[in-house]
Amino acid sequence: MNKQLTNLEVKNADRGEVQAVFSTFDVVDFDGDVTKKDAFTSGAAVRISAWGHTSHGAALPVGKGRIRTTPREAILDGRFFLDTAAGRDTFTVVKEMGDLQEWSYGYEPIKFHFGNFEGRKVRFLEQVRVDEVSPVLRGAGVGTRTLGVKCDSCQAKTGPCPDELAELAAIRDGVTLREQFEKRAIIEEARKHLRKGFVEVPPASVPAATRSAAAVSCRTAAERLQVSTPSIRWFEPAPYGKSADFTRQTDIDGMAGPGDKEIWLRADVTASRAAEVGAHELAHVVGWDEDRAALFGIKLALEGANA
Repeated sequence: MNKQLTNLEVKNADRGEVQAVFSTFDVVDFDGDVTKKDAFTSGAAVRISAWGHTSHGAALPVGKGRIRTTPREAILDGRFFLDTAAGRDTFTVVKEMGDLQEWSYGYEPIKFHFGNFEGRKVRFLEQVRVDEVSPVLRGAGVGTRTLGVKCDSCQAKTGPCPDELAELAAIRDGVTLREQFEKRAIIEEARKHLRKGFVEVPPASVPAATRSAAAVSCRTAAERLQVSTPSIRWFEPAPYGKSADFTRQTDIDGMAGPGDKEIWLRADVTASRAAEVGAHELAHVVGWDEDRAALFGIKLALEGANA
């Protein structure tokens, strides 16, 4: 048996990972079924079938994933096999179809009963075993959608992801494009002259909360970027030098040191700012541009604040 789904919304482009709602609980779908919230096993492994459930025949599966449930929905957290032609082709179609794409899942009803729901005779699905989830041409589900499709460019060492840039623009609401470019120029110039116009300060003179926030952020960032955790050194603008240089350098809160071993952070920033800048600068170590590094830093700082 299969249950068909509709209303997709693609978020990004091509990494092969997909999140999709494949069932909404306690509503009547177009097959006359009401799926109960405990019908699925959260964490259960599931196949992604080739188009139109054809993996029930001779077609190879094009991906795999796991089921995740919320109080209202069942979600596929999956990954297409991009090293196969079928996986790449299917993922490309799903991405390009956007909200025209519809899905279906093949299942075996384990426990069910018939009854009345909102004046209609329906079948209540109390427990099902999901064999596969499949993209299809037409579907019959209610409230289903793709939550996200992640892309290679989001993990690549260069080049911005358009959706990340849009998110960053929203975060930076009120900052003009000219101001963004000016700040970028300041940071790039400072990176070329790491120690010019700055003096290093001992870690003991930096507030403990600031040191701790920076350390946690850099460690988390290093894990996600798959690089070694850098050492953190602290600086403050030197009380000498040309006034123009001093004015520019006081705008700098952090810099990436030589190689991937050091991150330099300004000693007088707040703990949250230290967390943001630490992750931001480590992203530069792997080659991310200013916009993507800024968004990465903001996200990690927000995660730390909400932890």
